[in-house]
Amino acid sequence: MRKQSLFLASLLTGYLASVFPSMSDEIVNVDQGWSPADKAAWYTTTQGSRLLPLSWLRALEQPDSDKPFLAPEYMAAFRYLPGPGASDLPIGFAIDEQDDSRLSATKLRWKQGQSSKEPWVGMNCSACHSNEITYSGKRLRVEGAPTLADFQSFQAALYKALDQTWVDDQKFARFAKQVLGDDDQDSEKLRGELAKLVDEQTKLAAANATPLRYGYGRLDAIGNILNKVATIVNAPAQIFHPSDAPVSYPFLWNIHQLSAVQWNASVKNGPVLGGVDLGALGRNSGEVVGVFGDVQIEPWPLALLRPGYMSSINMANLDQLEQLVGRLKPPAWPSVFPAIDETKRSAGQRLFAERCAKCHTHLDRDDLTTHIAVDTTLLKGPERIGTDPWMACNAYANSARTGSMRLTPKGYLILPGEKPIILGSTAPEFDMLSTTVIGSIVGYAGKYKNLVNKVVAKELYDRKSSPHIDLAPHIKLSNLVPEIAPSTVDPDKIAQLKRCLADDSPILGYKFRPLTGIWATAPYLHNGSVPTLYDLLLPPSDRPTSFYVGTREFDPGKVGFKTEQSAENSFLFRVVDDHGNPIQGNLNSGHDYNNAGLSAADREALVEYMKGL
Repeated sequence: MRKQSLFLASLLTGYLASVFPSMSDEIVNVDQGWSPADKAAWYTTTQGSRLLPLSWLRALEQPDSDKPFLAPEYMAAFRYLPGPGASDLPIGFAIDEQDDSRLSATKLRWKQGQSSKEPWVGMNCSACHSNEITYSGKRLRVEGAPTLADFQSFQAALYKALDQTWVDDQKFARFAKQVLGDDDQDSEKLRGELAKLVDEQTKLAAANATPLRYGYGRLDAIGNILNKVATIVNAPAQIFHPSDAPVSYPFLWNIHQLSAVQWNASVKNGPVLGGVDLGALGRNSGEVVGVFGDVQIEPWPLALLRPGYMSSINMANLDQLEQLVGRLKPPAWPSVFPAIDETKRSAGQRLFAERCAKCHTHLDRDDLTTHIAVDTTLLKGPERIGTDPWMACNAYANSARTGSMRLTPKGYLILPGEKPIILGSTAPEFDMLSTTVIGSIVGYAGKYKNLVNKVVAKELYDRKSSPHIDLAPHIKLSNLVPEIAPSTVDPDKIAQLKRCLADDSPILGYKFRPLTGIWATAPYLHNGSVPTLYDLLLPPSDRPTSFYVGTREFDPGKVGFKTEQSAENSFLFRVVDDHGNPIQGNLNSGHDYNNAGLSAADREALVEYMKGL
């Protein structure tokens, strides 16, 4: 365990900048149709995520320091927003007080007479999908917008802090004093339970390990979720894949109207039964699995005896939060920004209709009901997509050993009249995720279990794969993804990419959707590799190959955050390394529809039009 803990400590070195971002006093309201009560629920409602006990977090010190881990300036260094009122927890750090009697990894007992409802802290939607933008001394809160949070650095700092507390006697003594008070008879019990938590989190950190630094505003969420599933099936000699395909956090307004969500359109919305969107419930349950959910995978057919998987996922609260998001309006261009130039906007509208509207259909800001059929631009096709392929390819192709999930039907349920697909000793991780999610819904008391039995459960997560193994060796990357130099990429990853380019699947690509409120969602492309809307309209070869991220200060001209280095704009995003080789996961190519044919005036007009969407 100690060896793994030292590995965690090495992750953190050199990229954590403890800078308190500027927080202006004047707050400008952004009307998105939510009441103060709606916002309070958004910030604090538990999803069943359980990171660590609340008393532990409040007692925890920063790594290499005796200052509180929850110090506002320290949380701000990761760009988490301060909580409402007098709360010492950032927005989205939700308290979970469920009965842990049926749980596994988070059923910890560190003191005599401890309740089974000891408060824990986890994360909910708002930790990743609320943001603040500053402009000329004014601060705007945008709900449902992609956060600037650096989850990767936060996680490494937390794990290092916990590890040091477990190992360092003086740190532990201070920690135990705050958790247990003057009664130190349970000190060794506390240390033993802390060791269990450190061990679990160390395993996850090792599973997700990658040399690629995400920086602010990006996370390989799918990679983290799939590795969590691979961890909880407890397979010997498990196959883990680096979480090396970070993406920009998606924006949430209008998502309930889309036929499919996630950047690769891999999760369907619907059907809606009994007022519950089962696709959304499955999608959100998968998110909780990856963000500190506690799920116990029982071997088949033992899992039928319960039935379902026991988990900490709070399905009822997920349903409530999804309905709340269904009332969230896209943000309008703020009045504190320079006014939209109507002449340029009109010219931009004509250009948009000619060049963009085929994929990005118009949706009025107040329209929260029109259904949008989502399609994807595939990695392969008549014309190469050119976009960084790794998020879509990893989600599709990564496999793992099934462990306790072996012999379980894919999607958990055996539906009448259908021949089940039985999971073997290894399986696509996406299929393992669908089985985990549906098994967890079945294991949850109440109406959700009964509803999911009424639908084709496999539709909640389905790769719809048509493999062409014989074609993969003959794929020429120079024709399809010339930005990738095979000599600089691991041979196993090259073989995986060739498979992704040979196979047929609707999730081997990236979705397009209406752009209402797009001004508030920088940086752009699925992997956050382009800083502003103006830069996105440049030919890929002319886009910035490096820029700084971390500031909340907005550039209303180019539409995005400022990119110059400053105390808070401290992380340098790079498209290429010191040798000029493309950094996989950071490619800024793609979305090029004869961009070179646009003049500077055309680009300015298009940007002006998109400000008002």
